[in-house]
Amino acid sequence: MSISKNKPNSGFNLIELLTVLALLAILVNLSLPNLTQSVERNQAQVVINEINRAITLTRFTAINNGVMATLCRSENGQNCGGQWQQGFIVFTDNNADKIINGRDRLIRVFPELTNSGTLKFRAFQNKQYLQMTPQGFTNHQNGNFTFCPASNDPKLAQQVIINRSGRTYFARDTDGDGIKEGANGKALTCN
Repeated sequence: MSISKNKPNSGFNLIELLTVLALLAILVNLSLPNLTQSVERNQAQVVINEINRAITLTRFTAINNGVMATLCRSENGQNCGGQWQQGFIVFTDNNADKIINGRDRLIRVFPELTNSGTLKFRAFQNKQYLQMTPQGFTNHQNGNFTFCPASNDPKLAQQVIINRSGRTYFARDTDGDGIKEGANGKALTCN
């Protein structure tokens, strides 16, 4: 009785392996733009949620302490100044001078944004700070914060809108074109 030492071939040959790798490369290349766009969309949502938390904290601080509260951009976490993406601070502002002094208290420092892109604040009288009164209203500063990702794709832009009563709401895509409409009813732009 002789035993055959021939085993059936159970591996891939070189052509089959190269075909599978080529198909895999094509699929990865097709999915990368969608993945990048998804990451940018999520990062923009994180930023706009963070600024919304800061606005809500400013309003709560003003009402809870019975004094004016200020939200401003801050590059050093101690004074107002710099760009919004460099960070921002919330503090009680007893004399409404936008400076932490006297009986004012620093409530929270929001650190520099790690997401690449730009955060801009447009408000009545073009002030680059937001103040809330002890009644929870803005100090005549209705406006909006808009975040645009580094790609400047308006489809990925996010906006939070602040009305006179200190309430916030998010921009929505009401016409179904993939771009959200801002406070003015027009499509958001990133330029």
